[in-house]
Amino acid sequence: MKFSKNSLLALTLLLFASYVTSCTAPEVGDQFLSLKGNIENYQGEQIELIAPGVRLTTPVIDGHFEIEIPDSLPPNLYQIHLETADIPVFMIPNRILEVHFDAENIEETLEYSGKTARESKYFWHQSNNRDYESQEKRFSIIDKNLFLKESDAYYAQKIKALDTLKDKKLDKYFYALAKSDIGFQQAEEKIYYTFYQEESDLVDNQFDDEYFSFLDDLKYDQMEFVQLPSYASFITALVYHKADNSYNSTLQEKMAVLNKYLKNPEAKENAIYDQLLFQLKYLGIEGAEKEYNDFMTGSKKNTYKETLKGLYNDWKLLSKGNMAPIINGIDKDGNEVSTADLKGKVLYIDVWATWCGPCVGEIPYLDAIREKYKDDNKFKVISISIDKDKQKWLTYLNEKHSTGTHWWVEDAFGSEVCKDYLIKGIPRFILIDAEGKIISAGAPRPSEKEDITQLIESAK
Repeated sequence: MKFSKNSLLALTLLLFASYVTSCTAPEVGDQFLSLKGNIENYQGEQIELIAPGVRLTTPVIDGHFEIEIPDSLPPNLYQIHLETADIPVFMIPNRILEVHFDAENIEETLEYSGKTARESKYFWHQSNNRDYESQEKRFSIIDKNLFLKESDAYYAQKIKALDTLKDKKLDKYFYALAKSDIGFQQAEEKIYYTFYQEESDLVDNQFDDEYFSFLDDLKYDQMEFVQLPSYASFITALVYHKADNSYNSTLQEKMAVLNKYLKNPEAKENAIYDQLLFQLKYLGIEGAEKEYNDFMTGSKKNTYKETLKGLYNDWKLLSKGNMAPIINGIDKDGNEVSTADLKGKVLYIDVWATWCGPCVGEIPYLDAIREKYKDDNKFKVISISIDKDKQKWLTYLNEKHSTGTHWWVEDAFGSEVCKDYLIKGIPRFILIDAEGKIISAGAPRPSEKEDITQLIESAK
């Protein structure tokens, strides 16, 4: 198990229970929700406005877009979906919201205007300004009770800050959602604290049923919460916790957890979709065929199915036995290199970057594989960096006295290797046979010693 820094937050029962039951959407009636805006430097021809089970598309003409949402849809937090980001927009009937941004620099240029501009801006800030530094400090607290005290104090302060906005006369439904979002943040933190502590040999904390009793009263089985910035990451934390407290849970184990703990059919379907989406975006279709087919057969939400089908078909091109796309790069000495010149060798390829913590964490295990097969001229390990700054990569290699074969490709996630192998997150490991055919486009990590050793040996 490896500690992850992604979205690790938690909950106090008293704090959360007081508001979660009042989170009821206002009546819609015979009204509409309207969104319009301008985008600079946008290469696409359209944008999508999405919510659970909802996907509305509108063209972007000369940088301008406008969309009127059917009055049958409830007021809620929606997302403008782009290839590179999701932008939250809080929509209420009969209120027009305008959004303006530069697609190449959303964070510094995003502006909202209109009746729900402040509410939308709040959720954008919540999505993009999580305080991981203070959270790391709380995770390092060895005493469990002291951690709980510090966590309660931190999230009580966030609630207090939210309450100060009441003078701004913001929408009441917004407050219910915003408080729920903070509650999911704290719930997530409380779960991940146990992971962090279990990684330490110095800690003797016991996390029994009493510690996790807050989950019994946490109302996460409701559709109105699924668009909140913290909801999806909380559900992921819940899945990891229930699936034997392991980040290495299989898709089948994750599905079993969702089927057991989510009783609301829509909330369950949305959560299963999220897990499949993550699988098909980052891990591929190996071991996920049955779950994918079950969802495609059972779901009536065409928007979900279209998205998954597109990803599935892309991954089909990377199935075992297909020819592996050629990878071209630059080696440490500035020479052009290519996998096309390595036919006859089994290739275990690591796509990584110096800034990626999990990538760096795999290096000792990868070096062990290099050492094990150093005299085998039919097998080769290649580390391919997607660092934007080539010099940072070279400096890292020199400072760490890195051995083995190291390549660099430009354009980071826009590089050909990332496009060809559908790489949207790293590290990614790829195994190619001696004939240049794919064995696995999402191979086990070096730290999964038994799995990767078995795969390598079967390939030779």
